[in-house]
Amino acid sequence: MSSSEATQTLSPASANPTLKTKLNVTLASTFPYTLNRADFTVNATNISNPSYFRQMNVIAADDATKTLTVMFGGAWSGMYQVNIRHNRYGLVNTTG
Repeated sequence: MSSSEATQTLSPASANPTLKTKLNVTLASTFPYTLNRADFTVNATNISNPSYFRQMNVIAADDATKTLTVMFGGAWSGMYQVNIRHNRYGLVNTTG
C-alpha cells in the first residue's frame, strides 16, 4: 500500500479512557473510494496487549474532506493503534 492511501491525521491525538470521545480521522486526499460510513470498520488495539481492542462506531463520513468521525467509547489506559478497514479497499495504512 502506498503512503498516498494512508491516514493523514487523527485528532485529538489522545482521549480520556473513561469518557466517550469523538475522533476525526482524515484520510489522504487520494483515497480512491467515495467515503460512506457503512463501508468502514475502525478499532483501537492496545499496543502492549494486542488481544485487547475496542471497536469504534463510525458516526459520519465526509467525502469532500476525506474525514471519518468515529466514537471512542473508552478503554483501559494505554497506547493504542487505530486500525481502519474499508470493505473494498482493505486495511488503510495508519502508521505514524
